[in-house]
Amino acid sequence: MPRARLGGIALSLGMLLSIALPTATVAAEPAASPDPDDITSTRRGRALAAETAARFTSAYGVPTNASDLTVLEFPDGSFIIAPELLAGGLDALSTDGVSSATVEVGATLASETAPKTAPMASTRQEEATAGIQAAAAATWSLKEQACLTSLYVDSARLDSCYYIYQLINDGSTTKNFWALRQKGTAFEYGSGLHSAWVSGERTQSTTSQTWVDWGPEQGHDGSCSSVNVGVSYVASLSYTVTGCEKWVIDKTCNNCSPWMKATWDCNCWFGLDAKEGVVSRAIAYQILVSSSQSATPRFRVGYGMAA
Repeated sequence: MPRARLGGIALSLGMLLSIALPTATVAAEPAASPDPDDITSTRRGRALAAETAARFTSAYGVPTNASDLTVLEFPDGSFIIAPELLAGGLDALSTDGVSSATVEVGATLASETAPKTAPMASTRQEEATAGIQAAAAATWSLKEQACLTSLYVDSARLDSCYYIYQLINDGSTTKNFWALRQKGTAFEYGSGLHSAWVSGERTQSTTSQTWVDWGPEQGHDGSCSSVNVGVSYVASLSYTVTGCEKWVIDKTCNNCSPWMKATWDCNCWFGLDAKEGVVSRAIAYQILVSSSQSATPRFRVGYGMAA
């Protein structure tokens, strides 16, 4: 795993899954669209919230109640669905077949016990050892998690979940260590999905962070195969995800553009026949950062798709 390649306060990581025609790119941030309508209390909104909460709970292991979700509808017919307490910090766009959002996360980290209405704080611990005696007592503790989703009419959907972990018994008297994990799963119905992306960075003007490790270490290009997404400092925190098509990974800084250019030749994987039924594709990353021992980090998590 890479070590300490980037330091200081400017950190970000983004990943793009491109499954579009060779000429298609995600090249620029879409123009601002009219503000969405909050339809949470409508019949349609309640139905979407119920279906989404059930999926977050069963498919992604993030316990979610329908009553905790906010459903926003854009004039173009697309939707953004987010936990109510995250919706206040949600910056969402939807225009010309591109749906995207960023949201500020990590608000519950400063409290030892998060309020019950927070984004599903958890005391469950993921433990891993690095194969050395010093790592035996070191554990990664899950501190905050939540899922968001975007729907572009009926042609495509993107689910994205984030998880923030803290390293317990890290052996340092001056630093704390944190990992941000984000997963995205894009679904297309027919031939609706062109590309999907997820990203994470330090929220500007918040506590300093130093980038310690990240995963995956490089992108993916080819047919479906298992990709390890792991980070490590004293103890490892890893998982695997099935990567398909072309993954592009961009490790830059807070002020750099998160919009990454990539193309995918349909002949390489999908062929020329029309796709039938539901096709799903995944993309994921983790970053591991350190902060001063008295500080807690804040992150800006982003996700989006072109359909």
